Amino acid sequence: MTPPLTKGTSTTTSPHARPQGRSRLAGAALAMILAVPFAAPAAASPAQAVAPSTSVSALPAAARTESAIRARVSTTEIRPNEAVFFRGRVYAGAQRSPVGRGVEVVLMRQAHGQTSWSVVERVHTSSSGRFTARDRPYRAFTYRLKVSSKGDLAPSYTDPVKVLRTKATRNLSDRARTLRRAGQLGDATSGLRRDGRAVHQDFERGTLVRVTKSAGTRTWLVEKPLVHTYRKQGGASGRLGVPVHDMRCDLPEGGCLQRFTGGSLHYSPSTGVTVGLGKGRVSEGVAVGLSQVGYREPTWRHSKYNTWAGSTRAWCGIFQSWIAWASQNEGAVPFRKSFPDLVPAIRAEGRKVSKPRRGDLVLFSFTSSRTPSHVGMVLNDKGSTVRVLDGNTTSGKGSLTRGVFIRERSKHYALGYYRMNW
Repeated sequence: MTPPLTKGTSTTTSPHARPQGRSRLAGAALAMILAVPFAAPAAASPAQAVAPSTSVSALPAAARTESAIRARVSTTEIRPNEAVFFRGRVYAGAQRSPVGRGVEVVLMRQAHGQTSWSVVERVHTSSSGRFTARDRPYRAFTYRLKVSSKGDLAPSYTDPVKVLRTKATRNLSDRARTLRRAGQLGDATSGLRRDGRAVHQDFERGTLVRVTKSAGTRTWLVEKPLVHTYRKQGGASGRLGVPVHDMRCDLPEGGCLQRFTGGSLHYSPSTGVTVGLGKGRVSEGVAVGLSQVGYREPTWRHSKYNTWAGSTRAWCGIFQSWIAWASQNEGAVPFRKSFPDLVPAIRAEGRKVSKPRRGDLVLFSFTSSRTPSHVGMVLNDKGSTVRVLDGNTTSGKGSLTRGVFIRERSKHYALGYYRMNW
C-alpha cells in the first residue's frame, strides 16, 4: 500500500524497511459479526492502536458523533499465501444510521504474545458506509478494526478475532464458500474448467484457480483490479499461467501484486495494471519496474527515487534498487547512494552471465575508457542489441528530460550482464 503500510526490516545498506485438520469452529466463525458499539476496548488504548495524526485537527471528544462498526471475516483459518478479508459497515449516531463515503477504517493486527497493535491497511467507506479490508498474513494473528479518530466521528472498535494459519488443503468449493460469505466473490459466471493440473472457475468479482501439486491442493483468488487483465492474457491456460499466491496490497504507492507461474501482475491507482512476464520473483520486479515507464523527474537529480534514497546523485542504479524494494524483494538488488559504489556491489552479489534474460542487470559504458557509466534491466535479448528498462535516461525521441523509459541499446556498449538474487 502507500508508504505508511510497508512492513519489514531494514538491511545494512538500505534505509528502508520491507515486510514479509480443519477446526469445527471455523465454519461458525465465517458468519461471525464483529461489533463493539460506541466504545474502545479496555485492553488497548486508541493511542496504542493508531498514532494520532498531526495533520488533521480532531474535534473535542464531547463534540464527536458516536460510531459503531460491524464486520465479517472471510475465514478464521487461512492457508499459506492466502488472503483474509474483512467486509463491514460503519454506523453513526444513536440511531446507528450508515455513514456516507470517506470514513477511514483501520485494520490492525497483533501477534501472539505481543501487546501492541500494528496497522495493516487503511480503507475508506463507500457511499453506503461499507468497506472491505484485507491482509495476506505470514503467521497467525489477532485482528480488529477501528473507525478512525479523524473527522467528526468518535472512534469505535470491533471485537478481536484470531485468524489461524494451517497447511491443510483448500479445494475450490471450500474457498468459494468462504469468499462468498465475505461478499468477495459474487455468483459464478462459468462452470468448472480444467487446464492440466489446474481447475478454474469465473465469478462476478474474480476467478478461482485450484492447483494440485505434490505439496497439496491450494485454491487461489485472482480478483479485481487484476482479474480483467488476467483473463485477457488467457487466464490459467495463457502466458501468465496459474497463480502461486493470492494478491497482496501492501506495496508503495497503493500497489497490489500477484505472481503466477509465467509472470506477475502489478496494480497501482496511478499506473493501472502492468504485466511482467518471466518466472520466479524477478517477474515481480519486472512488473513493478514497467509500471514506472513514462515517469519524468521534475527537476535535475530530484526524482522520487532520489527522495527515497536520500541522494542527489545520478539515479539509474538507485532506480534498480527501488524496484527490488517496491516489489518487496529488498536485497535482490544491492542499494548504494551513488553509482560508483553500486557497480562493485552488483559485480560482487550478482552472477555474471553470457546470455542475458529478462530481469538481469546490464552495465554499460558510453565512453572510450570502458568505465561503467549506466545500468539497466534487461527486457529482451535481440541479438546485436538489448532492450532495457532504464532509469535516469531520456526517451530517445528528442526531449532531454530524464525519466524511466524502455530503450534499445547496442551490445557494443554492454560491459557485462549480472543475474541478481531475486
